[in-house]
Formats: sequence, C-alpha cells, structure tokens
Amino acid sequence: MMAPKTPSTPLSSSTAPTTEPRPSMSEPANGAAPAAGTGPMLDLDVSGRVLVTENGIEIVSAPEGIRFELLPRDYEAKLIPDDDKFAVENLAKWEHGCFMLRTTAGLVENDHARCTQGRRPYSTFKLANSLIAVDAGVLDGPDAPMTWDKRAVPDEKKYLDAWRKEHTLRSAIKVSSVPHFRTLARTIGEARMKAGLAKLDYGNQDIGGGLDQFWVRGDMRISAEQQLAFVDKLAHGTLAVSAKAQQVVREISTLETKGTRVLHGKTGSGAGSDRTPTASAGGSAADPPSDYLVWQVGWIEDGPTIVAYAAWLEVNGGTFDEARAKRDELLRATLAELNAF
Repeated sequence: MMAPKTPSTPLSSSTAPTTEPRPSMSEPANGAAPAAGTGPMLDLDVSGRVLVTENGIEIVSAPEGIRFELLPRDYEAKLIPDDDKFAVENLAKWEHGCFMLRTTAGLVENDHARCTQGRRPYSTFKLANSLIAVDAGVLDGPDAPMTWDKRAVPDEKKYLDAWRKEHTLRSAIKVSSVPHFRTLARTIGEARMKAGLAKLDYGNQDIGGGLDQFWVRGDMRISAEQQLAFVDKLAHGTLAVSAKAQQVVREISTLETKGTRVLHGKTGSGAGSDRTPTASAGGSAADPPSDYLVWQVGWIEDGPTIVAYAAWLEVNGGTFDEARAKRDELLRATLAELNAF
C-alpha cells in the first residue's frame, strides 16, 4: 500500500499542477515516443483521483509517481506506479455496476453517476443495524445471543437452514441471517433506529416500508459513495456512535486474512428493481432495472493502512447464487489488480 500523503488540491484534466508545468498532452512526459497503440503519457506529482468513463479516462487528479496511459474508449486504463502496487485494468468490467476504492493516495471509481445513485442496501445494512444495536445497549458484544421472534417474523420457505439455528451476533452476521436481524430491528424500535441512522448519517435515513424490512423491501436508499464514506469511518473508528460499538462491528466484519492484510466487509443482494430506469452515464439510452443487484462494501486493513471499498453489480438472468458469484469473481479480480488484497 502507498504511504500516507498530505492531500493536495484536486487537479482537473484542464488544470496544471501548482508545483511544476504540466507536460504537453501531445507528446510523452518523459520525452520518449509513446508505445504503439497507446495515448500520450502524463506524469503528475499530486494526490488525487482518476475516473474511467465511457469516453475514456478523465484525469481528475493523480497520486504521486503515477504514469497515466490515456486511451480512447477501450477502457484499457492503467495507473502504474514505480513499485507496481497500484494498477487498474479493464474497469469497463464494471459497466453494469459501480466500483469505488479509496487509498491514502486518492479515489478510484469507474462511473461517478452510478456510484452516486441511491440503491437499497439489502444485507449490507446489517453493519449499521449491528452498530445501532450495540450503541443502544440492545446487544453487548460480538458473542451476544441473537433472538428470532417467530410470531413477529414468521418462518418462510425461502429461509436458509443456517438461519434456523441459534445465533450470536458474530455467527448471525456471518450467515447473514435475515430473521435474526429483522427481529433485532424490531427490538431496537423505531425511535432508536431513526436516532441511530441520524448518528451514522446513513443514506437517506428513510425507514418507510416497515421497521424490520425497510432495507430489503422499503424506502431506504444509499449510494456507493455514501457506503464508502460509512465503512471508511467505521474502519477508522470515527463514526458518531460509541467506540465499543465500532470495535464490535469491526471484529465481526472480518471476511478473510492474507498475510498481514485483513479483508473486512458485508455483502448484500436483492432485486434490481429498487431503482427506476435512468439514462446511462455518457449516453441518453434508457438503463432499465436489472434482475439482481449484488453489493459488497468494506475495507482492507494492513497494519495502520486502511483501504475502503464499495461496489455493486447489476446482473440479468440466472439465479441469485450465480449473480453473487459474478460479483465475487469481479471484485476479487479488481482488488487483486489494485494489489489491495
């Protein structure tokens, strides 16, 4: 991971760096001829952000030591540092979704319009649900017993056998038990739920549609950009809830460990009909709802370094399991390309 660096003023594609003149866009910054089939090279020495769109690469600003290959429309975008630890290739694979990742050097996203679109959080909301419960004193730790009130939340044929077992907070979030977290929301109650959502500044904070299902069938909406800010604060312990609540949720959110790196996060999935048809980014054609919407949000921890991410993918056809598998494959490949995990 890159070492922390003091952020500088964002650099747009039409603004030169304040520290030294900007290289010509018509020739390589290093004086060498560009490689065949590539655009000009541009070396910049600022922290910042790159955006890959349907029209190519928009340089909003750039991390230190990054060389940009500016290529038209083929999305073969690469951010290549001297140490080969920061690379993004083929972000167009997220053309039916949103991918965001924040490092100490800046922000990477594939489509700003998609990433700022409000979507149902589905089971990613279990992170917020857990935080509110611990902060309110409803649960006292990661191994606190969870309950399932079957009178208020009747069993359903589609429920998994893993959900029908007894659970603690830790085990319930691991299997993403819908009935246990629906019961938890009912135990928290409307007043404490609204107060908790306000503390967390979580999405549109709208619990319309039912206290125990507003995040799966109701009016709750949150963008990937908002999810990224939420998990970044959770990872750093800077949310406006108790330190204990944040520590508990960080502990139960661990998904996998590789060497010194720990992947944290929560998945979520549901119908893609949570939004109305919109114009696609870079075009005017209708972008109809999909069959499935599959999320994952979280962060990678490597010692003191935190890299937050938020992503969702729309999938048509197949099954929920197949849609989730596509999300998993694409997210893991992208994190690997970034050398994030």
